[in-house]
Amino acid sequence: MCNNSNLSFIFTILQNLIKVIKYIVPIILIVMATLDVAKIIMNTDDKVKKESTSNIVKRIIYALLFFLVPTLVSLLFKILIANNNPNDYGGGSTYNSNWAACVSEILG
Repeated sequence: MCNNSNLSFIFTILQNLIKVIKYIVPIILIVMATLDVAKIIMNTDDKVKKESTSNIVKRIIYALLFFLVPTLVSLLFKILIANNNPNDYGGGSTYNSNWAACVSEILG
């Protein structure tokens, strides 16, 4: 879909970067949450338990946001482009739909 030769290299790099991040971030979050659970189990101090529990909740929220942001950005682009007038921004509807396809392709 993204056939513009000037931008195809950048789109390819972005797409590969997003794919790598999609695999690395969940692994890091799982490892960190596991370490927090280990802290909860090993410590008897209530302050450490509360802090670790708070960290786990924050990491779950970060993970949800991490997975929702690309979806919301893609949806936002689709809505904005669908509502654009063909004469807006001098691009026409074909231009806008190509950009929507590119954004959807990059975000996976």
